[in-house]
Amino acid sequence: MAGSPVAGRVAKLTDVWKSYGAVPVLKGVSLVLHAGEVHALLGGNGAGKSSLMKIMSGVIASNAGAIEINGRALTHASPALAQKLGLYLVPQEAHILPNQSVLENICLGLAASPRALRPRVEQLVAELSVSLDLDVQAAALEIAERQIVEILRGLVRDARVLILDEPTSALTPFETSALFQRVRKLQSQGVGIFFISHKLREIREICGTISVLRDGVIVLSGPLDSYSDAEIIDAMSRVQIADDADKKRVGRKVSQIGKPRLSVRDLCGEGFRDISLDVRAGEILGLAGVVGAG
Repeated sequence: MAGSPVAGRVAKLTDVWKSYGAVPVLKGVSLVLHAGEVHALLGGNGAGKSSLMKIMSGVIASNAGAIEINGRALTHASPALAQKLGLYLVPQEAHILPNQSVLENICLGLAASPRALRPRVEQLVAELSVSLDLDVQAAALEIAERQIVEILRGLVRDARVLILDEPTSALTPFETSALFQRVRKLQSQGVGIFFISHKLREIREICGTISVLRDGVIVLSGPLDSYSDAEIIDAMSRVQIADDADKKRVGRKVSQIGKPRLSVRDLCGEGFRDISLDVRAGEILGLAGVVGAG
C-alpha cells in the first residue's frame, strides 16, 4: 500500500488557505479522514468544495496549510504525488478513452503493462463484486460502469483515500444502490472516502461523518447522527428553517396562488407521454425524474 495510516487516520488537512488574487476561497480549513470512514462534504455553490478537493488531489496548490495522506506530506501540487501517497479523485464525469479496452482504461498512465496488471485488476473486480468485461471497448460502457472504471483506477494504484465527487448525479436509483454496495465493501477494506453530494437522503444512507463548508470555512463538522437535516441546511445556507409562525405565513402565501397560467393535458412526445399539469400565477412548479425519465 501507499503508506500506513497514523492511528487509523488516512488523510489530514491542517489550516488550509487558498485565494485567487484578493479573493479568498478557503480560510483555514482543517479536516481528518479515518480508515473505513465515509465523510460527507457539503456546501453550496462557491463554498470552496471544489478548490479543497483539487488541493487534496494535487491539481492546484494551496497558499498555506499542510496536507497529509497516509502519514506522509503532500509537499507540492502534483496529482502524481497525491496518487503515489494513496489518494485518488473520482471525478463527477468519468474520463474514458472510448477506443481503448476497459482494462487499458483502468491501467492508463501506469508503468506496468495492462497485461501484467490484469490479475490485480481481476482481483479488484471480484472484490467489488462487479460484472465488468475487461476486454470490451470502453465506448460500450454505461455511465455507472464508467464510474466503476474510475474507482478501479484508484484501487489499482493502491489508493487508501478516495474522493467521490457527486457520484450519484447521473445514476438511477438502482445504480445508486449498487454503488453504495461497492462503497460499503471499500469501507470494510479500510478505504477512507470523501463523499461530495447535495442529496441528504443519500448522505444519511452511506455516510457516518459530515463537514459543511460555507464561504471557505468549515461551519459544521462531526458525526452525521448528531445533526438534523434542518441544522445541516441552515449551516449550508444561513437561512433559518421556518418556525411555526413562518409556516403559517407560508401557508397564507400558498393560499394566495392564482389561476393557471399554463395548462397541459395528455401531452406526448419523444421520451414522454400522457403529461398533464398546471402552472399557476405565483407558483414555482418543480419537475423531477431519474436519468432517462423524459
